[in-house]
Amino acid sequence: MSDEQTTPPEEQADLTVEESTDADAEEQVQGPPPEMRAEDALRFVVGLFADLAWINMGIRANPATNETKTDLEQARLAIDAIGALVQLTEGRFDPREVREMNNLLSTMRLNYVERAAK
Repeated sequence: MSDEQTTPPEEQADLTVEESTDADAEEQVQGPPPEMRAEDALRFVVGLFADLAWINMGIRANPATNETKTDLEQARLAIDAIGALVQLTEGRFDPREVREMNNLLSTMRLNYVERAAK
């Protein structure tokens, strides 16, 4: 007999099930749900960048920390990203929705200029 310990077969089966469950969960997390369209993802990303811009301009508290901090470089990057994405919506989205996104972008740019001037 050797000094090495062996895992009983029933525990080996449990490990295999746990490992495959983790792999299945990782597969499900990767990528968007099948019913999501590119337009939906674009709206989501614009909203995400808008939240980041407001937080980094110090206008809204970070929901994770409940603190208000200013990082104008990060705010500017988020605003510029929104600007690039909004250009992609023209001619593809309803004109009213494009106008709303452009209004959001203008408001963010004005707030950025005010914050940067301080």
